[in-house]
Amino acid sequence: MLVGIGAVLFVVLGELFVTRFHQNDPNMRFDPIRIVEAVVTGISFLGAGTIFVSRGENQSVKGLTTAASILATAAVGMIVGLERYFLAIASTVIIFTVLRLVGLFDTKRFSGAEDESKS
Repeated sequence: MLVGIGAVLFVVLGELFVTRFHQNDPNMRFDPIRIVEAVVTGISFLGAGTIFVSRGENQSVKGLTTAASILATAAVGMIVGLERYFLAIASTVIIFTVLRLVGLFDTKRFSGAEDESKS
């Protein structure tokens, strides 16, 4: 939730800067896409911190879904900041559906692996 709220605030802040200062100096240039780039870069850095790689016998990578969820939350936040509520709601439903399906797949995959190792 905090990632989404932060993304909303950054987009709204950028829009406020553009509308407030645009008329002061006609030579002043604003590029709203830079705000999107900054949010994506910052959130990607945050998401990268959630990814763990374990080496050894059981090599595995954990946290990819968490990192992707954080990035998707930021995108939804930016969409809300641009007042595209239908797109934000539809995206959120899709994200929750995908996360639910991934969760079911992981649960079945890991529960099946444990059953085989016990026999």
